[in-house]
Amino acid sequence: MQGVLLHSWKSRYGDERSLIGVDDRTFIIEGPSHYSRSSSDEAGQFMVDFEGGPFVMRGLSIEQVTGFAMSALIESVRSLPCEKPNHARCEVVVKQAKPGQQRT
Repeated sequence: MQGVLLHSWKSRYGDERSLIGVDDRTFIIEGPSHYSRSSSDEAGQFMVDFEGGPFVMRGLSIEQVTGFAMSALIESVRSLPCEKPNHARCEVVVKQAKPGQQRT
């Protein structure tokens, strides 16, 4: 999956995290992480938690998760395979996307 880097930030341990726009509703969050956790319910996977953050959960906004000014709510989240060692990535699909400026 290719896309456009929209925003980057640091985890609480100083690791780089990236928000990549794939299309109007689909985004990838990725970065170095020794582990990540995920959980699911009857409706499918609903959360992914990177080591040091972010905690990505269905129902949160992109801004709450990444700090990037976008009010769109996460409709679905799923872990993605990653070829890089000690690296995690997930795909989020939002209900509607209205990108704004990075908040300061």
